[in-house]
Amino acid sequence: MFMVGRTNNTVYEYALTTGFDLSTASYTSNSFSVSQETSTRGMQFNSDGTRMITVGINNDTVYQYNLSTGFDITTASYSSLSFSVASQATVPLGITGNPDLSKFYIIEN
Repeated sequence: MFMVGRTNNTVYEYALTTGFDLSTASYTSNSFSVSQETSTRGMQFNSDGTRMITVGINNDTVYQYNLSTGFDITTASYSSLSFSVASQATVPLGITGNPDLSKFYIIEN
């Protein structure tokens, strides 16, 4: 399980000993700093975990990251690819996409 912290713009990894049971979650000490945005609000992986996208409210931009090992955020790096959603969403609070991230959807305030 992964979550993004909006004040420090970091993706954090948690392990669940039982799938979909939050009572079994524990922090793995793995994290990845998203330095392209100063107020990250959402993130999403593609189906094999080799690509991650994030969105935030300061730049209103989607950023893409590559992971050399699927779902291992310690192998993540910025791909230098981004897309502004400012003309559609001035306060993007979340993002989700289809499995290969050929489409993504922004949740706005």
